[in-house]
Amino acid sequence: MNKAYRDGNIIQQVVYKDTEDLKYTATKAYQLSPYWRKKFEEAQINPQNITPENLKEKLYEISIEPRDLYRSDVATKTNDFKLILQTSGTTGKPKEIHFLPKHESKRVARQIEKWLIDYLNEKNKIVSFFPPLPSASGIMFYEASKIVASSENKNLEFYQIPTQLLQPEQKEILLNRLTTINPTIIGALPTVIYMLANSLPENIRKDVRLLITGAEELPINLAKKILQAFPNAEFVDVYGTSEDGATGYRKISKNYLTPFSFPETLVTLLQDETSNYYKIYLTKITRRPNFFEKLTKKESIVGLYLFNYNIGDYAEVNEGNVVRIFRENDAISLAGAKLFLTQISEIIHSYENLVDYVVIFYPLGIVDKPKAVLKVGYVGNKPNLESEIRNRIYESNNPVRYEVEDSKMAELEILLVPISELRKDLPQKPGKPKRLYRAGNDL
Repeated sequence: MNKAYRDGNIIQQVVYKDTEDLKYTATKAYQLSPYWRKKFEEAQINPQNITPENLKEKLYEISIEPRDLYRSDVATKTNDFKLILQTSGTTGKPKEIHFLPKHESKRVARQIEKWLIDYLNEKNKIVSFFPPLPSASGIMFYEASKIVASSENKNLEFYQIPTQLLQPEQKEILLNRLTTINPTIIGALPTVIYMLANSLPENIRKDVRLLITGAEELPINLAKKILQAFPNAEFVDVYGTSEDGATGYRKISKNYLTPFSFPETLVTLLQDETSNYYKIYLTKITRRPNFFEKLTKKESIVGLYLFNYNIGDYAEVNEGNVVRIFRENDAISLAGAKLFLTQISEIIHSYENLVDYVVIFYPLGIVDKPKAVLKVGYVGNKPNLESEIRNRIYESNNPVRYEVEDSKMAELEILLVPISELRKDLPQKPGKPKRLYRAGNDL
């Protein structure tokens, strides 16, 4: 990973291996997207000669924000069939992600083939709890798995399980369904896999070779708990994005943990001014056509080109490697301090009898000073851990300690409740347990 500086802050890159592919990508973006044509011209960059260093030097000039995805000049101008995915609208209204299945399914397949083929043998049954529509993850996972299995000449059965079956009253139906399928691969959110680890019988758990997860952070302590229940399985923790597909991944087993790899993406990292973490900027790479594809005039294009996309996520970097990724939306601001859910997760899941948590956040304006209520669900007898959890949060995040204890500009309340009462009276979506509730928005 190379390193430079921008406005006094460290900037690093996880460079995509082939700069010729970057040039091809930029050239097609220049030809097909008015937005990128204007960006390259204003930055005085010839897309046919672009380098990773150009993207680092022009981080703010050649870039795009989530709010820009609403613009009519961003999407690729093409006559191909286009699938338009609308996100849930965390930026105020749904972002429109333009996806070209004809071209991009192969790109996502290249992203996941780096790890999926290692777990395929003669008997392969994927059970997916990722919703197929309108979820980008569900569409991409299904299409890419199909392509990988075909290219490897492997028998693969893909089962799409309705998320409604994750409701407690549907437990018996779900168990009967999974007993009949006997899956070897399970794809779901970490919270769902944890629920399955505690509910599936041993004869099903022992046949699972691979657990695929994403969409929310997987704390290492939680991964270790789950792998104890699946004795023959490993985790692939996918950093997936609607805009870029299966952007990155890491492997987690009982014996090893890898850093994140990014097979088809150039990642630029800018040190955050208020923390030790790095802001993530994504450049979506497409591969230039080979000799046969040139003869048949087959090109590799995408519905949405991205260069230095400020996706709003953060990375933890250790010795030049990305070792953790988490979402900007999974953080709250306690006066001048950011408290990330990832920090809470690492603490909570280090205790055997603490199994889940939620944070209820009251921002300034609704209350006189910002307040976070951390509710932790336990099993068995109630433990006396409130003070210990508070002290561990302060140890991992000194700015939070300062704002709560010294300046008194924010409040942090910690409550331990039986797990059955953790989400009582809180809104939920099937298959997607929510952890952060913002007063005035979610409540």
